Amino acid sequence: MPDDRKTLAAFWELYLHESFRLAGFRVECHPRLPGASTRPDFKISNEDGCAYVEARLVGKSDAEVKVERREAQLRDALDKTKSPDFILNLTLAAAGATSPPGKRIRATVEGWLDSLDADALMDDYVRDFGTAPSRTFEVDGWTFDIEAHPCRPERRGSDRRALGVYGPSAVSLVETGAEIRERLHYKAGRYGVLDAPLIPALLVSRTFANEEHVVDALFGSECVRLQVHPREGIVSAEPDRQRDGVWTTPLDRSGKLVPGVIVALKLGPWNIGARAPVFWRNPLPDVGLPFALPWAQRRVADDGTLSREDDFSAGEFFGVSGAWPECEA
Repeated sequence: MPDDRKTLAAFWELYLHESFRLAGFRVECHPRLPGASTRPDFKISNEDGCAYVEARLVGKSDAEVKVERREAQLRDALDKTKSPDFILNLTLAAAGATSPPGKRIRATVEGWLDSLDADALMDDYVRDFGTAPSRTFEVDGWTFDIEAHPCRPERRGSDRRALGVYGPSAVSLVETGAEIRERLHYKAGRYGVLDAPLIPALLVSRTFANEEHVVDALFGSECVRLQVHPREGIVSAEPDRQRDGVWTTPLDRSGKLVPGVIVALKLGPWNIGARAPVFWRNPLPDVGLPFALPWAQRRVADDGTLSREDDFSAGEFFGVSGAWPECEA
């Protein structure tokens, strides 16, 4: 399983650099800061002022990538199983903490397949609309189910892959809002005293990421506030947000010092004509930018609601179609 995190991180920096350049900014890469050993990714400036930008990727952790690699090893091992009479369907229930023992797993599965008669199973398989024999295997912490689908006689043989279908990996909980929040909590003094605002720029690569995760990270997790009467019990329940957002945590000033956050959801080299970042403005009145950024914005309106300003066309900005890079006829 390839690890695309470095590729996406490099793409994100290139994307930001080109976007700032097209928007008329002067762009300095990795500017030196007095009194600090670390450097932000960019310093952007125009006639109205300047700001620093730090690009970060929000996505799979090192632990997740390691698990995915081990799961790929399991699939590769099972794909080499000698199974001339059956197509195998793999469903992983639990991933082991170490690499799967391929030879032992294949030997165990092949022993089970040798006990099955494809000819005897075929009639039932056709009559029952594909119902196939299955078995759960447990080897060195790995738990997985195998279904053996009998092949028609004319399609049997050893010159093909054993795996026909494999199901989803073991289920895990992903807290995308919490991941975004973690990336935005800057340590005090990270760059020393800056002479211009710092703008975090996040590329969120999680498959199911959406704007609600960004709202949770910036303004606090959703909750329900209950009013409880000592004798009558619960008398009201109102939707609310906890005070755990980057801009709402009472005792943390680090996130409140940034003028806003650039967030791109599931943006990649293949969809720059259709997707674009959004600039989320800090609602505090004393924090702002000396210039406007090119993308659509999200800001808190006077009535406390979230205002969406979506007057940005990614395709027009880059001079490509929304379906780019489509093949020309």
